[in-house]
Amino acid sequence: MKYLESMANALHVEYNTFIEVSKQIGILNNNGFPKKKYIDEGYFDSDGNIADYQALKWLYSEKLKNFLG
Repeated sequence: MKYLESMANALHVEYNTFIEVSKQIGILNNNGFPKKKYIDEGYFDSDGNIADYQALKWLYSEKLKNFLG
């Protein structure tokens, strides 16, 4: 999950806050691990590491837009 930490740093957001937001918008489960759907779709590998960084940035953008209305 070190890659999520680097994403949080790039956004200038505290890591724990980033993880909580990721849970709220439905990308991570309650344990802080990527949901199976996003592993199956290729955003993450089976270890929870980012598999496609550009696609994941797009996913976060879309999820946040929908979450914020």
